[in-house]
Amino acid sequence: MFASESSSQPESITEPYEWIRDTGPLAGSLARPLVYAFEHITLPDALFTRHPELISALIPYEQSGMAFLHMWSKSFGVCQSHGMFKPGSASHTRSEIAYIRSMLGSVSCRKVIYGEFAISVLRTPQPRVGGETYYVALCRRLDDNAAYDGTLSPSSRYFTFEAFDLKEHAYLCEWDHARTHSNMGMFPILSEQEFLELVCSRFPSCNMTKKPP
Repeated sequence: MFASESSSQPESITEPYEWIRDTGPLAGSLARPLVYAFEHITLPDALFTRHPELISALIPYEQSGMAFLHMWSKSFGVCQSHGMFKPGSASHTRSEIAYIRSMLGSVSCRKVIYGEFAISVLRTPQPRVGGETYYVALCRRLDDNAAYDGTLSPSSRYFTFEAFDLKEHAYLCEWDHARTHSNMGMFPILSEQEFLELVCSRFPSCNMTKKPP
């Protein structure tokens, strides 16, 4: 769509970052590769490797979407390196920034302490296609203070609440260090608090500590 960085800006900030697929088994469905990369690649990879930008963003008990700007930027790199954007399109720095900003307002994060874990629930952009998430949960042991040195955190866990029909049902899933995706069952679309309680049910029963007064 764009010949070079010097060509005119796209008509919409969604181009070339969203489009309707016209070929293949998913023809007719919406493609939002940046959203997918953020939810299913960048965040879990950063959690399991203890990326300092992510760990810093997870320290407060409440955060706005702006705290995860670096993770969105990393997602752009993932999409570009894997050819996930619209075929034949070129990137514009200004449109990238505008598109990321359009996502930030719908992202928020809150943390609770549950037993030996800090569980941060991230509200993600409203899903517009199956597989995108309503929420994700990033779970870290409180005593996991190892350095960001390329080693993987053996105790961290990453859960997603993934859209199914965009109406009534969603799947609870867990992703591991190898990006293996485990489906843990279908549920009615839950509130953020209900999702948090569902994630907590996957850990030994403990008292939950919310934001200090």
